[in-house]
Amino acid sequence: MRHSSCSEVRDAGLVIERSQEWAGKLTFHSVSAMVRYFAKVPWEVPDDFSVDRYAEKLLNLHRSNAELVFTQRRFLLIARA
Repeated sequence: MRHSSCSEVRDAGLVIERSQEWAGKLTFHSVSAMVRYFAKVPWEVPDDFSVDRYAEKLLNLHRSNAELVFTQRRFLLIARA
């Protein structure tokens, strides 16, 4: 976990029980798989995202038959008072 984040948590008076970080690739083999994923994790997509709004771009991606690969970072922080 980023050192500054842990410091802020400790400065707030909390005790960190567990801190873990991960970075890696997320690959979608189809645009429809990506859109279904987006529906399950709305906090990861822009507020204005909708299939209708981005239909042309999504259709272009679909036609390209390219794998859609994203780099992601995740962190877990468990703290107690």
